[in-house]
Amino acid sequence: MWHLGVLPAFAALLLTTPAPAVGGGETPPSAVAKAMADESSSPSDAPGDVTFTRALIPDPPTLGEPFRYEIRFQGPPGTRLFFPPNPAVGPFHLDGVACVDSARRAEGQGGSTTATTGQADGPLDLTCTVNLRAFRLGRLKLPAVEAAWSHPGSGGGSVSVPGKAVEVQGTLGNDAAPTLRAAYTPLPIAERNWPMIIATALLATVAVTTVLTLLAVLILRRWILPRRFERPRAPAHVIAFGRLEALRPTLEAEEPGRDVFFALSEILREYLGNRYDFEALELTTREVMARLVAVDLQGVQPLEIEDVLSFADLVKFAKQAASRADAEDVFERTRKLVERTLYVPPETPDLDVAAPEFVHAPLVERLAASATDLALPFPLLAALRLSLTDVPAIALAAGWGAFLLLWLLVRDAAGPASPGHRLLGLRLLDERQDLLATRPARLKRNALLLVPVIGWTIELLVLASVTRTERIGDQWAHTRVAVPARRPARTWSALALLVGALVTVTLSAWIAGR
Repeated sequence: MWHLGVLPAFAALLLTTPAPAVGGGETPPSAVAKAMADESSSPSDAPGDVTFTRALIPDPPTLGEPFRYEIRFQGPPGTRLFFPPNPAVGPFHLDGVACVDSARRAEGQGGSTTATTGQADGPLDLTCTVNLRAFRLGRLKLPAVEAAWSHPGSGGGSVSVPGKAVEVQGTLGNDAAPTLRAAYTPLPIAERNWPMIIATALLATVAVTTVLTLLAVLILRRWILPRRFERPRAPAHVIAFGRLEALRPTLEAEEPGRDVFFALSEILREYLGNRYDFEALELTTREVMARLVAVDLQGVQPLEIEDVLSFADLVKFAKQAASRADAEDVFERTRKLVERTLYVPPETPDLDVAAPEFVHAPLVERLAASATDLALPFPLLAALRLSLTDVPAIALAAGWGAFLLLWLLVRDAAGPASPGHRLLGLRLLDERQDLLATRPARLKRNALLLVPVIGWTIELLVLASVTRTERIGDQWAHTRVAVPARRPARTWSALALLVGALVTVTLSAWIAGR
């Protein structure tokens, strides 16, 4: 047979062919036997007496990871088998081939990449390992592998190992056919930073309030306060008599004109306004008479005043002719009206001790007293935060905030002034009679402070900007913060109280925020 001469030459060629490096370590015989037991059937078309079994280790293989395709050939004694060093592997990557006699493998000896025979006195038992890697997912197929064999008695032939389907899995187990899970509920990416929101809202409120208050102060100073009536320092009748005496030389020197009647009307209007506390110079005659309805004219009939003002208006605006006698008559009637309505203070008994005189308290002392009053409740906040640890912080802050507003409302109700004002010797007086303010007035002056942030900002800006020493609450309640006129200034004490209030508020807030 011609092929018997070719087989030795083919075997010699295989023995001299170098093999690629083999990746991975040797598999224990027990693992190989178990894996091969999973696929132990021999193909029905195996020639002669050479049979095979095969297995994948691991099965299934993982994408990108090395795995082994092991084929075990068995035959009668004297059989030689020649396994190809570079078999076709299809879509897989070949890392190397190694064949080893099963007996030598059991002894832990290395194998060769060339064909080998069984032991001289034993049967053929050869295990060939093909080291592979898969770089594609899904169901792939290993091609068929054909190995040549020879036997002294029966000649030779080849055994064909059919192709094998391989299911390659991904690192997550379902990469080949991933199963989509239910969509997650959308989660907000940005979380609400409540401290920052509250601080920003407070700053925005203060900014808007500041702008609006400054605008209101500008309107107040430019248009409202100049029109507001302020009682002159001299009595009204003294001013009227002085202006009448100054006008007398003009009346006697020349023929009176419209200017004389205009001056007489102005003197009478100014006197009535100063006497009864209203701005009469800006009003018409009818409006002046309407104001006089509710006042005590001390026996003077309103018609007497209206006659003088109406006659002067006719001369001024209607250009009615008037003589010197008319001017002297209006002059005399004006003088008598002043005499009959002038204010006569009631008689009071002489006192051995004169009542103390009060002046407006300095602004720095008032600010220090108010800051002290504001700082007093803060240690209570720190104490509550340390003792009531189970109460939510927001509930504790809301309760303390309500207590703070209540304190600001009633701080003046217990006595002549609040604790901060008492420390500096300040007193809360009724601006109309320099007596201690009543309790309703002391509560009324603090009503605007019940509006957090906005009310405080308005009061502070008005107090610092308007050229008056009373804040809005004091003007509303007709009160003023005063000190004895002879008391020396306490500027350094006020500054010390300001620093102490700031330290108290800061330390208490830090303890409460821990």
